[in-house]
This record gives sequence, C-alpha cells and structure tokens, in this order.
Amino acid sequence: MTQANAISLDSFLSAIYDKEKQLTSLQFKAYIPPLKGTKVDWSAKVLNVYSMGILHSVFLDVKGNKFMELDFEIVDKTTALKLNKNQKYNFSGEVEKCRIAAVIQSINYYHCTVTITGFK
Repeated sequence: MTQANAISLDSFLSAIYDKEKQLTSLQFKAYIPPLKGTKVDWSAKVLNVYSMGILHSVFLDVKGNKFMELDFEIVDKTTALKLNKNQKYNFSGEVEKCRIAAVIQSINYYHCTVTITGFK
C-alpha cells in the first residue's frame, strides 16, 4: 500500500509547522497551496466519518499542540462504513488541497483534503 515518494503524517505536519515558524504570514499563505499533489502514507486514529452526498469524509486525530482538520474523501459508502471511531488505520492517498481554515488567538487551524487510494 505504501506509495513511492509518499511522506508520513509527521513529515507532513513538520512541513507545515516548521515553515509556519520560518515564513511571514503572507509567505506562508502562498506556501500552503503547492502542497497539492503530495503523496501521503499516514497512520492516525479516526475521530468521525460523515457523509456529504456521494462523498464520505474522515476526521483524524492529529498529535501536536495545534489542530489540523484532515478531511479524507472516500468515494464509496462500503469503505466508509468499515472505519470505526477511535480506531487507528494506515491511509495512503494524495493531497487535493490544504488551506488555513481559521486563525484564532494567533493559532492557525488547517483544513486539508486528501483523496484516499488505500487504507488498512
């Protein structure tokens, strides 16, 4: 299931958090969109799964002192129904988009959408 050139969740978070410390706010906002296309191979605990029409999304628990909403798009309902709350899974996929969703008390809250190509 591991994809060639895929990065771990820790590496992805470091890419965001480390850059955030190094760049101005304007530079950082320009840095986030180019993450599109990044191949990922992550392990994380499922917080919730919800449906938006034919798409099903997964919210994952991400360690660290900042919150990141990781929104995994799963096309088929059968796959979405197999994911259990508070259970850890290995996901592989590709980042579709990543943005700063909100800034509250100088803390950035991120929203990233990743298309899942496999999980176990």
